[in-house]
Amino acid sequence: MYRPKHLAEYAALRIVGGTSNALPQPAALGLGSLYAWASLRLMPAKRKRARRRVQQVLGDQLSTQEVDQVVEGAFRDLVWHTIEVLRTRKVSRDWIEKNTVFDSSDIAKLDDALGLNRGVIIAVPHLANWDLAGIGMEQLGYPMTFIMRRQNNPLLDQYLNRLRQQVGSDVIERDDPMLLRKAIRALKAGRVIAILVDLRARQPDLQVPFLGSIADLSRGVGIMSHMANSPVLPAFTTRLPDGRHQWHFRDAVMPDRTVPRNDDAERIVKEILPPLESAIRSWPDQYFWFNKRWVLERLPNAGADSGL
Repeated sequence: MYRPKHLAEYAALRIVGGTSNALPQPAALGLGSLYAWASLRLMPAKRKRARRRVQQVLGDQLSTQEVDQVVEGAFRDLVWHTIEVLRTRKVSRDWIEKNTVFDSSDIAKLDDALGLNRGVIIAVPHLANWDLAGIGMEQLGYPMTFIMRRQNNPLLDQYLNRLRQQVGSDVIERDDPMLLRKAIRALKAGRVIAILVDLRARQPDLQVPFLGSIADLSRGVGIMSHMANSPVLPAFTTRLPDGRHQWHFRDAVMPDRTVPRNDDAERIVKEILPPLESAIRSWPDQYFWFNKRWVLERLPNAGADSGL
């Protein structure tokens, strides 16, 4: 039995999705901009929390006005992200080729990693439209598997997964007890696994420098890489001024199976974070500052001393 809140949220999403698909994309995004501007002003607590996070990371570089501009831009980008995901059925190979940009040397990093025949893990931050990037890669012939968190609303969760699967992508739930086994199986089959790594861990694991502070992160992506002997590519998307999306891939981080698994996993996590942090600092108005599991929010039992 679904709760009334679940039904209301699902109905609203379907209405937004239907409207977004009925309009040309520029008009849908324009409508999204108006919604973002108005709705953010109706959520003062969310806005205040996002401002505090931007100041925590970039406060010494930005004025108060610039912090507000970052929050406004980030929320607008989040709304655009949602609209674009709801238009997934319209995303074809032709659409991807017209609306995405990537440097040949960047895509060569992915192709070279895949050439090792061990699968590839893409470590992604919540920057620009991370969902659309994976969907687009599937359209270009890269076999994608997403590791995603289950939505609190089961109706939304089912709907969003259907959209991803319609373009041929596989989805593994982050909380699936068989996650590691399924991920290793996918990598051994030569698939590309995309996983968001800038999430605070639920349990104490690693305390690592990130965004100018200490973050409690999971070493899961490193464990996965070590056990499957698969390279990890830090990667991210950015939105260009003309509305197109640019894909960026950084140098692969290779596992080292001559050292203990946990030690290697920790090294991998530490090596993939700097290029992702650099991207967030370069495009702060495209980052997801609204995450409930804010990456720099310390775990209740996390000590003040990181031990690093």
